[in-house]
Amino acid sequence: MSLTHLKIQNLRNLATASLNFAPGVNFVVGPNGSGKSSLLEAVGILSRGKSFRTNQLRQVTARGQESFTLFGRVGSRHAGSEDTPIGFEYSLEGGTRGKIGFENVRRISELAGVFPVSYIGPEVLGLFAGAPQERRVVLDWGLFHVEQAYLTIYQRYARALKQRNAALRVGAVTDRKLITAWDAELADSGEALTATRRIYLSELQNALNDLLPKLLRLPVSHVELRFGAGWRLEQDSLRDALTRSLERDLVIGATQVGPHRADFRLYINGEPAKNHLSGGQMKVAVCAFVFAQIRHAVLHKSSHPTLLIDDLPAELDYQHRGFVIDELAKLPCQIIAASTETSLVCLEGFGLPEKMFHVEHGTFAELA
Repeated sequence: MSLTHLKIQNLRNLATASLNFAPGVNFVVGPNGSGKSSLLEAVGILSRGKSFRTNQLRQVTARGQESFTLFGRVGSRHAGSEDTPIGFEYSLEGGTRGKIGFENVRRISELAGVFPVSYIGPEVLGLFAGAPQERRVVLDWGLFHVEQAYLTIYQRYARALKQRNAALRVGAVTDRKLITAWDAELADSGEALTATRRIYLSELQNALNDLLPKLLRLPVSHVELRFGAGWRLEQDSLRDALTRSLERDLVIGATQVGPHRADFRLYINGEPAKNHLSGGQMKVAVCAFVFAQIRHAVLHKSSHPTLLIDDLPAELDYQHRGFVIDELAKLPCQIIAASTETSLVCLEGFGLPEKMFHVEHGTFAELA
């Protein structure tokens, strides 16, 4: 699915905006602070119900306003299919509300099923050097869109984890059986999550072994995504790990082992990437990872995510920028890219975008 139309009201410095997008490459150019990043943020929220830039949606609401609304239409890449209307609203009093086809959704996460979005921007450039939670979010995003049962298993695990942690917080006054009663469900769903994550990362690793040498132009002989399950998988089942960890869990008041503690790291030629790559090279590595996820989604689910790119030229020299754009041009997905540099669209291999917009002071104009 690709975004064909977007209407924004009261989001950051965008009082009102209405844009029609092409299914291929769309480019937005304008000075710093003009509204480019706010546009990409709006598209991301319409898909995920969350912002790439902040955990607090009230910070996204325009100054002096109580709410913001987003309305979009997404269409299949197949000719003749009808667009699907989707919407998202946030208000200080009412919280969040999502709609698909003018019907309220039970969970905001349902929006991503209709309109999947991936993102490359300043907020994700520390992916391989940042906190494990950031990597888990990116990992789960990829699996939500290719494994139909993954969301159900994930919700089972999250529900059992919440109940076990609630029992742990009561502490010594609680019968331990009320805590361990959740171990079977936690272990069953947790090991299913872990098995799926391992397979997925293995498939992405194969793609990165092809992509990274092309993009980095370094002597790369081996790329590895080393996975940590969240417990000593080689020594214990998750059920045994939960039993071993019970005394520590009681002291801390939370479950210390399981997929909610999982992580993965990027290694190149046997060394941690974060210790040997420059800032620009790390950005290339993040781009390669996102490209691999998109290719995987298209191959395994025929899902065509929309890729949002904020300020691609930053930290990349002209040569590496060209390598990245050459691979971008091969992706079978909609691209909405924003930059202060118009030269981005003129590089060989990328060609001219299907649509170009100029933005200044929160006002967009489509360029002929």
